[in-house]
Amino acid sequence: MWKNILMTLFMAVMIEMPVKADEIPTAINQDGAVVLDLPNINLSDLPGIESSGGFQLPPEIIDQLGFDPSREWGEGTSIGNILQLGDLQNIGNKSLWNLNQMGGLSPKNTPLSSIELFQNQGLKDFVNSVPGLKNKKLNQVPVLKELIGQYEVLGPLDGEKKLKYFINKPNLTNIQIGEIDLSKYSVTSIPNLANTPLSEFKGWENTPLSSIPALEEIPLPNLFEIPFSVAGMVAMHDVTYGYKEHRFTPTKRSITGSKEVGFNYQCVQETGCAYLELVPPGTLGVIDDVSGLHGAQWIKGGKDDGGQMVPGGEGVLGEMFDGEEPTGRHPFGDLFKVVLTDTVESEGEGKFGLYFRVCLKYGFVDLGCTPYVIGPIPWFSSKEKDMIFLGL
Repeated sequence: MWKNILMTLFMAVMIEMPVKADEIPTAINQDGAVVLDLPNINLSDLPGIESSGGFQLPPEIIDQLGFDPSREWGEGTSIGNILQLGDLQNIGNKSLWNLNQMGGLSPKNTPLSSIELFQNQGLKDFVNSVPGLKNKKLNQVPVLKELIGQYEVLGPLDGEKKLKYFINKPNLTNIQIGEIDLSKYSVTSIPNLANTPLSEFKGWENTPLSSIPALEEIPLPNLFEIPFSVAGMVAMHDVTYGYKEHRFTPTKRSITGSKEVGFNYQCVQETGCAYLELVPPGTLGVIDDVSGLHGAQWIKGGKDDGGQMVPGGEGVLGEMFDGEEPTGRHPFGDLFKVVLTDTVESEGEGKFGLYFRVCLKYGFVDLGCTPYVIGPIPWFSSKEKDMIFLGL
């Protein structure tokens, strides 16, 4: 219920904003600030990240889990190719019909060839994963009849035999579903497949989100089942500062940081601290500043000159990436972090991007979350006198 209420409130205060086809869906809120149109954003709307990375878990953790959730990614990789099914707490319990109800593609119109998880299954594992399938006659499952027919000469009576007869044959047990052309078969061509939870299939945890088309069409708040913020303060982008600031004396009015150290984490470093200086909208100065935002500093995040890294992450995964993430804020909730990725002092411009993280919890094993390091995904640029959404 809360999702419907928040989405209704969100849309009530949004003004449609024309954007290019390759941009993230964006809107202008009632205070004139650029915000993400989250109810209308899905994975396929997000451009690729601008930096490479990866993490490797210790062998003892991998042994405990029974699989290796470590991964690497390159510049330009999409979030859907980095995040995996095992990263989403409740996705393993869902079937393709469940995903359809959440806003994804219809299983009736989804070819088997589009789902990598199914293609890589061995015949015996696949049939045993789908409830009741092993008791179906071969004639009732044309796609598997075609697959088996490549390895055995089938007579008329073979089609009346149940699949459990075939899957235990040594020459058929491990043949892969993807060995035949699956584009001519839909998901619903295999009885009960669309109703089977994804976690029933071998290797589901390591499957990228993008390998299941339905997931890329579901609005982010629904896919991740996480609250998102639709309310909060805005401030005016007043002055832009480059990387030569605050080399020796710390900032005093930072409004950025992390969930671990808070969001007034000051900055001083030899490479300088670039930032945007903010003021309340319509303020006449400090006297008129009831919000306390006059002179607030949104500091650039990252490892480049002027960028600040801050402690982040939690649990075992929090030790990855030296336990650091770019400084920033969470105006839309915890799903991602909004980071000032660059300042262009000569043009009075600030550039913003989004950073994601990986959280892993399997049963009683909670590995925590990595710092917010998967990014940046470029979002928008602000100019001096533009409004910036700060969140709560």
